[in-house]
Amino acid sequence: MCSTLVSATDEGGIADLATLQARGFAAFRSACRKPRMHLSSCMFNTTPSNPANFKFVLEPVSMPFKMRFDVKASGDAAIVLAENKTLASTFAQISIGGWSNTKSAIRACNEPCDIQVEDDERGLLNETEYRPFWLEYNVGVVTVGKGSQSEGFLEWDAGSFHSKIHSQVYVGISTHERVSGSWVFYNHCE
Repeated sequence: MCSTLVSATDEGGIADLATLQARGFAAFRSACRKPRMHLSSCMFNTTPSNPANFKFVLEPVSMPFKMRFDVKASGDAAIVLAENKTLASTFAQISIGGWSNTKSAIRACNEPCDIQVEDDERGLLNETEYRPFWLEYNVGVVTVGKGSQSEGFLEWDAGSFHSKIHSQVYVGISTHERVSGSWVFYNHCE
């Protein structure tokens, strides 16, 4: 857990509550919202593309796994899980902050194909700060969650849908349309 301490006085005087609150949030964002860089992290950037141009960045990850990652983008961040390094082998496409940062979804293949599950939460992503997420793949079930929350906001049984559970998974990332993104992955770098 991260915390900061902000003084209640400002240059010898007492700060008003609004100023103190603004300084407190600024100190917290500065100290606590940076990407958690440590020895087992790797960073990637994505550029705008339409259609999505997925870059396979982690290979292969063995099931079961739970990967933690941070994303900095204004919206439309996407991850594919694939059997090999081809979009044709995609068995789950996860959109985080899609539709201009208004909802997230999981599809059964690389677009275009039907959405299997979605969540209508606005503002999941931010273009000026990293936001933490996690992705879990266990016995064919794909779960996506935020930060340190234990419950995911998206969950879908890809194994049942495709009648196949992949034991080795390739991970690709992309940002859509006019969006650039910065990604930090932890513990699953090559």
